[in-house]
Amino acid sequence: MEMYMMKKLFLALALATVWGNALAETSKLQLTVEARIPSDNFYVTPVSGWGGQVQNMTWQPGTSNLEPLQKTLEMKSTLGPIQGYLEEAAILYSSNGQNAIPLNVKVADKKLEVGSTSKVEVMSATNAAVSKRVTLALEPVKPSNGYQAGQYNAVVNMMFESVAPGG
Repeated sequence: MEMYMMKKLFLALALATVWGNALAETSKLQLTVEARIPSDNFYVTPVSGWGGQVQNMTWQPGTSNLEPLQKTLEMKSTLGPIQGYLEEAAILYSSNGQNAIPLNVKVADKKLEVGSTSKVEVMSATNAAVSKRVTLALEPVKPSNGYQAGQYNAVVNMMFESVAPGG
């Protein structure tokens, strides 16, 4: 009799395990992970990881103005001065494509121009030798017909370079 009860108990446990697995629910979680480890010789990086996130400019209804956006960059170069430029004009375009708001882009209070032939020194070799934090400012230029209602977006592509003097 005892052997019969043991077989019954094992059968019940096996069925419970199979039955329990059949009723299990699953939830899949997928992450995209990225890591960027800059060279200790040269880097320009957003402070607090804001670089991969959408940045919002604030509308001030009382003054009917779009507020400049300011963020912090950390820069270092043991190679020489740090220069920067825009890869193309920084412009907020309305979602309907009918309106545009140009942006002045400044790094360490130096306005970036478009193209590699228009590089601007944003940090001297002496200052760049040790890691420093500077302000990145995106300043809207009010259109001649004023700001028009709508949803606006832009991608601002900046390039930073550092080369040894005479190199």
